[in-house]
Amino acid sequence: METLGDCGRGGWTLVMKMSGNKRTFEYDSSKWTNKEVYNVDGGLANFSNIETLLESYWNVPFTMICLGMQYNDEKRWMKFAHNGSSLYDVIADNKQQTTTLARDKWLGLINNARLQSNCNKNGFNVGKSNVKARIGIVADDGDQCNNYNSIIGFGLDKLRSAQGSSRTIACGSAYLKNPKSKQHTFGFVFVQ
Repeated sequence: METLGDCGRGGWTLVMKMSGNKRTFEYDSSKWTNKEVYNVDGGLANFSNIETLLESYWNVPFTMICLGMQYNDEKRWMKFAHNGSSLYDVIADNKQQTTTLARDKWLGLINNARLQSNCNKNGFNVGKSNVKARIGIVADDGDQCNNYNSIIGFGLDKLRSAQGSSRTIACGSAYLKNPKSKQHTFGFVFVQ
């Protein structure tokens, strides 16, 4: 098995792979809330850029998660501890579960990614109406934490700016304040 960067080697089970340029794994996709495999053949080539969702999403208990993002042919990885009977059980109920990951870990997944400085909230099903992620971090520049305007993650919502325009990006990062930016990545999710 190829080394998963900062996650290390061996013992990892592939759960899913997603393209930030496609809508397959957007926040509201039924792929997050049902138990149906998607493109199993895509899982046979672990590090190819072929989207897949495997049975491991709902039938593999875990204590560690390894997340990877590929942007401009560079893969970056991070891992963190979290217990679950399956990733499906953590995500499909739509309930927010926060983690204590430092924002620099999320920023380290994508070269030149940006996050606003306040209201950093990360974990599963995080965010509010305009910016949400199934797995990720959201941030704001205000103190009220009412309107997140930056995000890095997997399973992102249609990102709506204050002006009402929306952007589709299923995996990657977005900064919705000037200067606006978005980075579509290819994402990898493994559990152990």
